[in-house]
Amino acid sequence: MFKPIILVAKQTYRSHIKTRGFWLMVLSPLLMAAVFIGIAYAVVSMQSNTTPNLAVVDSPDISRILKADKQTLKVNISDIKNEDDAKKALKSQKIDGALLITHSGYQLLTQPKSEQIDTQVLSAILKNQQVQLKARNLGLNAAQTADLLRPVEIKTQVYQPGKTSGNNEGANYGLSVGIGIVTMTLVMMYVSMMAQEIANEKSSRIMEILLAATSPAAQYFGKILGIFALVLTQVVIYVVSGTAAIQVLSDNDIVKMLQKTLDGVTVPFVSYAVVFILSAVLLYLILTAIIAALINDQSQVQQAIQPMTYLAMFGYLVSFFLTAMPNNLFIQISSFVPFVAQSTMPTRLALSQVDWLGAMMSLLLTFVAIIVLGYFGLRVYARNVLSYSDENILKQLVNNLKK
Repeated sequence: MFKPIILVAKQTYRSHIKTRGFWLMVLSPLLMAAVFIGIAYAVVSMQSNTTPNLAVVDSPDISRILKADKQTLKVNISDIKNEDDAKKALKSQKIDGALLITHSGYQLLTQPKSEQIDTQVLSAILKNQQVQLKARNLGLNAAQTADLLRPVEIKTQVYQPGKTSGNNEGANYGLSVGIGIVTMTLVMMYVSMMAQEIANEKSSRIMEILLAATSPAAQYFGKILGIFALVLTQVVIYVVSGTAAIQVLSDNDIVKMLQKTLDGVTVPFVSYAVVFILSAVLLYLILTAIIAALINDQSQVQQAIQPMTYLAMFGYLVSFFLTAMPNNLFIQISSFVPFVAQSTMPTRLALSQVDWLGAMMSLLLTFVAIIVLGYFGLRVYARNVLSYSDENILKQLVNNLKK
């Protein structure tokens, strides 16, 4: 029994992995990512690294303060006599900005081609100076002033009975959004491939020859395993490519930012997410094999797989409402429903809206759905793979449920 299944799986795998279409499908996202990274790198490289020049108008005290913090502000500080001279210097592009002291506060003048001046840092320095001045007027000493200027630190912890979760929540949530995109993309790719594989053999009458040599079970499970092996191949290629790119581009600012973002991602969460992705794709492949057995030819493929595409997109879209409506009953239930849970449950787990017990229950339900649907699908496949009907696909599926 298992030997024929393995033979069919190998044949299915080899027939696709040798085609240009498969490699184009696998490599095009990598090429797009490479182009994006290349453009981003070029933009960053071509960006001017010239230090901005900031002139302080008729205020030696403010000028002295800014010069003391020019490493933080990352600007060259100079003095200028009056506003008219500042405007002339701006017009001739000798300076990038002019700081005016007004009755209501400060005004920063710039010109269209000015180098970027960090106004947030500038505002913070000036605000600190004002606080220090007022503190001296109130008779506060240096220690009291420093204590007054000390920023408030907020560390987020989500309390759960028996444990607390720290600041890895944001990183896990970002990864869970990526999981939704990856799952939906893989489903769209391989659902179509699976349906076309069966529909092509059925419409060309090759299926009669294949079933004369092997059983329907061997064809059914073999094709599912063969296509699933292609999914694993693509995932491995992406993991290896991503790891290699991070190692090669480790000094790149964009890669450093990405690594810093992913530092909070936990290994258990990544492992759980990967298993859920693969389980969900396998579940969709089984459903596709069932539906593909009911169609007559290639012209019906897109019509047949469209509902599954919508189903995958539905789960992905629902996951975006989790942050705004964490207590919504519909969303909570959807995270335990196979075909949808792969997008919603990892997001709920990332946001600490559910504990690991609930997350594992959702994954277990997906495993159960794979087993039940797999054996139900075998019955449908065996009955319909050699039959041709003009009835609606949904009606045929309902009739098979009654049998």
